[in-house]
Amino acid sequence: MGTYPDTSLKQARNKRNYARKQLTKFNNGRVSDGLPILNSFAGITRQWLDSIAHLTSEKTHTKKTSRIERLAFPLLGDLAINQIKSSDVIATLKLMIDKSQLETAHRLHGEISSVLAYAIVHNFTDYDPFNEYDALLR
Repeated sequence: MGTYPDTSLKQARNKRNYARKQLTKFNNGRVSDGLPILNSFAGITRQWLDSIAHLTSEKTHTKKTSRIERLAFPLLGDLAINQIKSSDVIATLKLMIDKSQLETAHRLHGEISSVLAYAIVHNFTDYDPFNEYDALLR
């Protein structure tokens, strides 16, 4: 954006606002093309799924992908990976817990944690907000 005093605070704010508009336009184009928003949970999850595809059978990988798409993407998919809070993850899992789908909730929790660990390693976020919640449960 520039350095002070060469760039005034007003100029820096205008540049920031312009950059935000450009990013919004870029992400809207991605969505209309059927692609996830840049650095969203859905986008990082797709990268993670691609990175682990060779570790499981095709059938298992398909089940894992389907579970995440059906159960996590509706609430978490469009959120920026570094903006996800433990309450967002809990809300996602609570839907299954309320239906007594505990095994599914447990699997999805592990997969979400793996996505967040992948995001940490690749510098998309600094921490897994759900780890703090896990510590409270113990």
